Amino acid sequence: MEIIVCVKQILDPYGMVYYDHQASEVKKEGVASVINPSDELALEYALKLKDSTGGKVIVICLGSSNAEESLRYCLSVGADKAILISTQDIGALEAYTTGRLLAKAISHLHYDLILCGLQAADDNTGLVWAVIAEELGLAAVGGVREVLTAGGERRLVVHRGEEGGERSILELDLPALLAIESGLKLRYPALRSRLAAQKIAIEKLSLDSLQVSPDEAKSWSNVKLARFSLPKPKRRGLLIPDESLSAFERIQHLMTGGITTKGASKLSGEPNEVAVKLAEILKENDLVKTIKK
Repeated sequence: MEIIVCVKQILDPYGMVYYDHQASEVKKEGVASVINPSDELALEYALKLKDSTGGKVIVICLGSSNAEESLRYCLSVGADKAILISTQDIGALEAYTTGRLLAKAISHLHYDLILCGLQAADDNTGLVWAVIAEELGLAAVGGVREVLTAGGERRLVVHRGEEGGERSILELDLPALLAIESGLKLRYPALRSRLAAQKIAIEKLSLDSLQVSPDEAKSWSNVKLARFSLPKPKRRGLLIPDESLSAFERIQHLMTGGITTKGASKLSGEPNEVAVKLAEILKENDLVKTIKK
């Protein structure tokens, strides 16, 4: 089975991110980059299908030369080939343009299945996979949580999450596109695999090779950033200590945020006496009931 996995390199969601208000963009200098989490899940599904049915896994990414880092990680965990579509001439792209460029590159490749993450953790649009499917005329299923082979390599059974925690089971013929939401436990590469991946050549495509000019690609964009604002800080209630408390008690009240330790009593005595006292406490608090024979 020939499987193509679309991946995106994003800024680490757990790292510190700063915004340049003058340039209306996030500052990327000094911030670590990682593979989009749902794309990494899509890669794991592809590798699992490769393990069971054989074939090849090709990862494709749209971005600058910095994205080679993520592609080499994909090669280290088992991908057979990596393709980078350079966007240095046009900069950052929104979802629709990204989907169209990926579709153009994929149209020149042989594939049975395309896997994408459901959405990127940086912009959360969840549109790229749908644009690719539309451009290539493929059946597409989003929100996938499990993928199984059925009746050979040309048919798949897909479990998709629904509202209310329910799950639908779909059966579809290949070629098709799946957008992965959750599922498998990820594999991690050994040091030897990481070193070997550094020696594998990454195929690089330009916009010219896709017969698309930078101006044409920019003209596809139908989303513009209108305004950026940081989230409003949450209002917190003021903690005002009771005036009847002493100065020391009020300071302690402010420093602890009003949290007080709960008092507790310790039972002591012989085991039989402690058991009787414990039973009385449970009865007083209506935690146990006496059953009459």
